Amino acid sequence: MNMDINQLFKVNKLTLAVSLLSIAAILATYWPMLVPLHLRWTAFNEAYSHGYMVAAMSGYGIAGQLLKNKAESSFSYSALLLALLVSAVWFAGFAVQVQLVQQLMFPAIVGAWLLAVFGRELVIKCLPAISFLYLVIPLWGFLIDPLRQVTVNVVQYGLEYLSIPALIDGYRISLPSGVLEVAGGCSGLNYLLVSLVVGTYFSYTSVVSLQRRLVIIAIAIAIALVGNWVRVFILVLVGHYSEMQNDLVYNHGFFGWGVYCVFLIGFFVVSTALVNNSPQVAEPALEAESEPEKKQGMVNRVQLLSITLVTAVLIAAPLWGRYQTSASVLQSDLNVSFSGFSFVDITPESNVWLAGYKGYDSAQSTNVITSGRQYELTLLTYLEQRQGKELIYYRNVLADERFIDSQSPVVLREGQALNQAIVKTPGDGRIVWWGYRVAGYYTASPLMAKALQLPALLRGGSVASLVTLSTECGSVNCVKLLEDLNQQGEHLVLLSRLTAEK
Repeated sequence: MNMDINQLFKVNKLTLAVSLLSIAAILATYWPMLVPLHLRWTAFNEAYSHGYMVAAMSGYGIAGQLLKNKAESSFSYSALLLALLVSAVWFAGFAVQVQLVQQLMFPAIVGAWLLAVFGRELVIKCLPAISFLYLVIPLWGFLIDPLRQVTVNVVQYGLEYLSIPALIDGYRISLPSGVLEVAGGCSGLNYLLVSLVVGTYFSYTSVVSLQRRLVIIAIAIAIALVGNWVRVFILVLVGHYSEMQNDLVYNHGFFGWGVYCVFLIGFFVVSTALVNNSPQVAEPALEAESEPEKKQGMVNRVQLLSITLVTAVLIAAPLWGRYQTSASVLQSDLNVSFSGFSFVDITPESNVWLAGYKGYDSAQSTNVITSGRQYELTLLTYLEQRQGKELIYYRNVLADERFIDSQSPVVLREGQALNQAIVKTPGDGRIVWWGYRVAGYYTASPLMAKALQLPALLRGGSVASLVTLSTECGSVNCVKLLEDLNQQGEHLVLLSRLTAEK
């Protein structure tokens, strides 16, 4: 694509200043979302380490379309609607602390801004370049296990063909000389994503026919998959014939990219042949600008208004969300109260059983005696939640899964469900009932606890707690004790008091 770089500066100075201020405001507002992307994009030999390359390719593609086409001069209501939708979805992701939802809005933010500045027709032409960014948003992890399984199956077939004895157990390949595992990094996801970027961009810039474009992308996917299968199979053979002594078995990052590059050369050879046999359409020449347009530049006053309003809509929701969070923290009391219970602050060093949660702002506990049995009621409270410091988080678990015997939830008379489990502790076991209290509402479902954070933040309250009630089994079998307690129901009355609190 031919570019005259001087055209980038044919912009009214006021328009350029407003555009730069708009971009700066948007970057500053969404910076907490962009930092995790930066960390992923700079992690060497990881699935998304090509992120900045893709961002540059996307920017190049967008710039090429901007230079070949004229911007619209009408006010963009579509840009406002898109910006409003993006802000609403981003705010929902922020409220429930799901970072992926926020990051999925990144390309849409770019699209909304371009729509405000350059108009609908031009942005439609930029959609392929904007869509490249989704290839470096960390949403492709669901492919890791299927890719690993296919790789193991291919390696197993190859070993059987060569009559090499091997025992396949899941992702583990047991050879006579040792054991190899097809780990998540060996799934080939990084090669697949790079191939998708290369194949999509190559087809987008080189051929016009949709059918030829799809064929080129399919070839790119194929070379990524086959290249990874060959790479892993070679490593298994090296491990077998060297009796696991070759250093390549343990350090093969560069080796993988070397194998991939060999296949990538084959991709360009085949794809170039397809391009040479494809019908090409001449690009339309740029229309000469009229004298008023030259004076006016690419964007007029109406578009200035469009840029300003879209920027305001894009940054309003994140700023308001952070204000609501900070305001609720200032107004909150660390001592979350339940009527009729007197809590004391505790620490992990206290002689009190605590769930394996991290990042909470306060821990409180109280002892309750019912029918001669002592129960420990604990609250782990989060005043301000953010990524990695949140109530519902994959690293937050009741205890190590090796020491948990999960039980069916118990249902109170009010219809409220309670989670219950038997936890093995040093010495005796412990029965634990637990749930989540978000902005005064109780739920046993972690998904519902996440969802409740959205209306809670809208109301200005973001306090969330893990509520646990537990009792030691002592010399009694925990399963038998749980059955007896659920039949007697004294503790259920206690739990009903907790869940009824608003």
